[in-house]
Amino acid sequence: MKKYYAFVFFGLAFFGFVAMQLFFDKDQGFLRKSVAELPSKPLLKTQTIAYQDVLKKAEWMTVNRTKIKPLGQKSKTTIINFWASWCIPCLTEMPSLVKLKKQFSAEDLTVITVNLDDTDQMKNFQKMAKKFEMLDLFTHVLDQNAIISGALSLEALPVTIIIKKDQVVEVKNGPVDFESGEFVQNLKKYF
Repeated sequence: MKKYYAFVFFGLAFFGFVAMQLFFDKDQGFLRKSVAELPSKPLLKTQTIAYQDVLKKAEWMTVNRTKIKPLGQKSKTTIINFWASWCIPCLTEMPSLVKLKKQFSAEDLTVITVNLDDTDQMKNFQKMAKKFEMLDLFTHVLDQNAIISGALSLEALPVTIIIKKDQVVEVKNGPVDFESGEFVQNLKKYF
């Protein structure tokens, strides 16, 4: 019987190692997933309320070193977009978000991007901001150490939160075509 203890021990150690590799990646952080990797599920009203509560208390530092309150914007509608440079769906939707913002005045629409890169964050952000010509177009926040995304319990990227005045009205998990007629028509109802 004692001769099987070694096999059992090594078997358990092997399965434990495999489980850690599947569920935790210390180099890439806990949010190293795009929405395409998660099962689709509808957003509950309670989740929208929970986002509202977190954002009501939030105060973020922008890349320009100014403090902002996500629910305290002057525009009629605010879009908060959570993204990262390693997230292919995030990069796919970014050009349409840039084009959407160019269609509306600052009085109608504010866009806040929250970058969740965990390594070389400022370098990756600047590279993408230059590529998509969005540096001066949006307000940018770097979510260092996943504090913002952790408070919102985000599971994957991209995530888009739409706010009318100081109320969360929609949360979209997954890539969005911000140029689609349906999205633009839906957004205009919040102006």
